[in-house]
Amino acid sequence: MKILETVLGLSDIPQVFKCDSILHKGRLWLVPQWRISPNRKTSSPVRIIRIDHLPHQSIDRARGIDADFILTAPLPRTVFEGTAPSELAQKYYVEEAPDIRRARRGIISSALHSLGLR
Repeated sequence: MKILETVLGLSDIPQVFKCDSILHKGRLWLVPQWRISPNRKTSSPVRIIRIDHLPHQSIDRARGIDADFILTAPLPRTVFEGTAPSELAQKYYVEEAPDIRRARRGIISSALHSLGLR
């Protein structure tokens, strides 16, 4: 599975940051956080958030931006953190603990950790 990067902002944080993204079931999803398996050989998303239906653009890495996509509107922080009410999470197509695994290579970043949210 290829890990992509998406630049985004959250509704109440005045900065942008990069978050892992994946193609899954033919759709583009954010992966805010990875869970490492007990044997430390694989990792799985804690949750995924579908973003291909949200305003976004592809980025040409040749132009010097180290990302694949950018969300052009902020995402609600509660959706990103996994604390959104169910009706809001459904609007954003959030899947908790999807059955996705990848071989672990080196350090796995967590967008939540880099923002100081976890």
